[in-house]
Amino acid sequence: MAVSVAHRNFGNSLPHVPFSASGDSAIQEVKDQIRQAMRPARLAKISQASTFIERMEQPQPGDEAQVSITALIAEGNKLAKQLEQILKVEKPERLELLQQVIQPYLQLVESGECCKFTGHRLHDIWRYFRYLWPSPAEPTPGRTMLYLVRDAAQPYHPVIGIASLENAALQSPDRDAFFDGQ
Repeated sequence: MAVSVAHRNFGNSLPHVPFSASGDSAIQEVKDQIRQAMRPARLAKISQASTFIERMEQPQPGDEAQVSITALIAEGNKLAKQLEQILKVEKPERLELLQQVIQPYLQLVESGECCKFTGHRLHDIWRYFRYLWPSPAEPTPGRTMLYLVRDAAQPYHPVIGIASLENAALQSPDRDAFFDGQ
């Protein structure tokens, strides 16, 4: 079954997804179509932030940060090889080995606080990695708590994820209609 998603700006509304098929491939197809529909808005946001992105990737003399933000991106191939080796080990020993390879922790992003490994402001680090999501970065009203998920097992404690806790919008006609089945 071909699943279609209308090409539109998803700013404050949910896409209409006529979906009656089930299964991983159908779900993946819908996800891919939604990502493709959001791509132009996402690329526009990235284009608007190009000066910020360049500054994060190439700090200049006199900047607080003297290390590129790319230092906070783990070496994926190295990590993949380490994990492949761990899979070959008997189960009782795997957890201990995993704890040596990956040591995740949450870091609350507080206003004005800087990364002790790179000198970048934590908020700028979160913002940089937000641009890597498939959906366009949009400001949200209300209180927001931002978190970096970091890996203490690697140099510079690279970012392995980001998260945010936000107040839900009190009224959202598009959301409410979606959940009401309209």
